[in-house]
Amino acid sequence: RGLSVRELVALGRAPHSRHLGSVDKDAEDVIRDALEACELSSLADRDATELSGGERQRAHLAMAMAQQPRILLLDEPVSALDIHHQLETLELVRRLSRERELTVGVVLHDLNQARRYADDAVVLESGKVVAQGPVLDTITADLASQVFRCIANTVQARDDTDLLVFEVKPSSTVR
Repeated sequence: RGLSVRELVALGRAPHSRHLGSVDKDAEDVIRDALEACELSSLADRDATELSGGERQRAHLAMAMAQQPRILLLDEPVSALDIHHQLETLELVRRLSRERELTVGVVLHDLNQARRYADDAVVLESGKVVAQGPVLDTITADLASQVFRCIANTVQARDDTDLLVFEVKPSSTVR
């Protein structure tokens, strides 16, 4: 048997603990809060190895929240999830950021997700910053076309948000 979800989340308290594995009353409250915040209370006693991909990602997020960070850095937190769980996870991260006044830095390769969930963006090309600022001013069709060597256009979705749509450039025009 592996760790329970509660035990996994409790590992987030390690930086605050004098003895590895010991959990005091305050830590129990923090762990319970992290489980509730990430909507995992009903799964707290389940073996963490039995979780779905989306549940597992929420458990890792709860473990990070148990550290009570002011800044949270996430490297492609939704890359291995189906679209439903990607959106659910990004909604959760945004909610936690707002409710807890948490600064969050997220690496995303889906530009539309970045445009939807981020306030600000930094765009890199070959490891160098090519643009940064408010996300909708920064991640534009022109910039996406330039950086990703494709044809990018903006279309309006049903909810009046602008989405980027991409096409491969004909091979003679790819740089």
